[in-house]
Amino acid sequence: MNKYIVYINLALALIFASCGDEFLDTQNMEEKALDNYYRTPQDYSEALAGTYSCLYVSVHSEPAMAANILSDYMFAGGGANDFSVYDVDRFEDPNEDTYASIWEASYKGVYRSSTIIDRIDQAEFTDEENKNQVLGEAYFMRGYYYMRLAQFFGGVPLVYPGDDPNQPRATLDDTWARIASDFKSAIEILPPTSIDAISTGIDGHANLWVAEAMMARAYLYYTGYKTNTLNESTDVLPLSDGGTVTKSEVTTWLVDMIENSGHELNADPRSNWPYSAYSDSTYYDGTPGWDHDASLYPYAENNNLSWAGEFGGNKESVWAIKYTGASWAWDGSDQFSNKMFFQGIRNIVSEAPFNRAWGWCTVNTKLWDMWPDEDVRKRGSITVIPAWELGLPVSNEAQLEIYADEDNTRSYGFDVSVDHGRDVTPFANKKYSSWAVQAAGEDGSTSLTGFYYNLFGGAEANFMLWNSQDFIVMRFSDCLLMAAELGATNAQTYMDEVRTRAGLSSVPPTLENVKKERTFELCFEGIRWFDLARWGETNAALNAASGVSVIEPDGTIGEYTGVYREETKCLLPIPESQINLSEGVLNQNSGW
Repeated sequence: MNKYIVYINLALALIFASCGDEFLDTQNMEEKALDNYYRTPQDYSEALAGTYSCLYVSVHSEPAMAANILSDYMFAGGGANDFSVYDVDRFEDPNEDTYASIWEASYKGVYRSSTIIDRIDQAEFTDEENKNQVLGEAYFMRGYYYMRLAQFFGGVPLVYPGDDPNQPRATLDDTWARIASDFKSAIEILPPTSIDAISTGIDGHANLWVAEAMMARAYLYYTGYKTNTLNESTDVLPLSDGGTVTKSEVTTWLVDMIENSGHELNADPRSNWPYSAYSDSTYYDGTPGWDHDASLYPYAENNNLSWAGEFGGNKESVWAIKYTGASWAWDGSDQFSNKMFFQGIRNIVSEAPFNRAWGWCTVNTKLWDMWPDEDVRKRGSITVIPAWELGLPVSNEAQLEIYADEDNTRSYGFDVSVDHGRDVTPFANKKYSSWAVQAAGEDGSTSLTGFYYNLFGGAEANFMLWNSQDFIVMRFSDCLLMAAELGATNAQTYMDEVRTRAGLSSVPPTLENVKKERTFELCFEGIRWFDLARWGETNAALNAASGVSVIEPDGTIGEYTGVYREETKCLLPIPESQINLSEGVLNQNSGW
């Protein structure tokens, strides 16, 4: 199945102005305008596509990328001249508009979602369930965009169609009340359709189960952040009408999702990630072929792994951002999956399955050291780069064994003579990396190309732009662990499900055990930072990251220094351009 998910960019196309003299009594028959749009189901399908297109943002604004850089288990990485990622990791703002993309894209998403909600009653729907699906998705997407803003910036302006866009910041409570209200509306409106009955043609769209799961994430973040970071204890999530969402309600919705959605865990946690495809020489039969003998990944082959895929067949993927091969270009669309290229291994001598990349987000050695070896997720999440290849000190034979490249039966070469990179450790993430295959040409020769580019073709054969791996925003395992944390009736069962498939024994679902489980299960997925913020553990975690041996850009061995400024309250700076445009209406976050 071709993965060209092309979202229609409506940007300003839905903000129409009439042209011509007022005395002309004519009807526009050729172009869509506000007076003839939002009438048919097709109009709303196009409008919804416009809301989803706002998920795509530039690299520092990409939520998971930013969260990984800020967290304790990933360091800045990158090259000697990658100053921006280094500054972000050290809680400095590299420029005035570092996060402008997420601010601007989120408000476009808010506007487009609000317009659908505002105009839905003028639609000519013949199918009430279809109308509810459209309206429910619009509520969910508006809530999600406000949540994306609130987690990074705190209280933000709440803007509606027809309002003066230059609004002051709402309070943190009012902002989260809007988020909770939108998610609640989505839950009440969206039909309870099992995922087995949902067409793969709308893969990536929101549904009831996504809304119930995201409400739980919002509740846990807001109540935890208020209680543990702001020291304002609360156990309810506010609503815009003055009501509240309680822990009991959230738990009920989440359990409904777990028990009735049709989502489930894959038998092996490693099958969620594309490297698992490298064990199967017949994978994607009928697509452009590759030289399997040259590209098979021994780790995947030796463990009999099989990739669950990204086309509706992965029941563990509750909601994912779909990327496309139709826009692989530096054109500002960001619809290629830039996380893979930035987070991939730096300076590798290109050889399948790992492809060269920029080496941001190197992995903290302490995460490796604390992770039990019997947990299959350890080597399923982290690839080991032989320490001696990187120039890191290895003091004894035991360490040589620890750092052996057990992932495969061969050694990968690394060119560290030109640029050692920054914050280099012997570890890199496997979940979101840059993958390559040895593609077989018609003349029998092979050449290294991107895994996704080889599968689907693409507009640009550029190793920086040929990634289109889905980003899974919500996995079913996260839902199970949230339910365990919330104290659901089946908390022990949910906890055991996650641990059993990792090869681990049962432990009680205490908060401390849930925290550890989330650390291992969800590492590198852009969740850790927000967990630290809601648990009030940011400062302690980043301080604990200090002292890890890393390679400096000049090739010398140094120590990583974890930095966190408590005055920021885990929030990022609002783009200065937005503050300037507001002419004093917007105020900056503390510490920035």
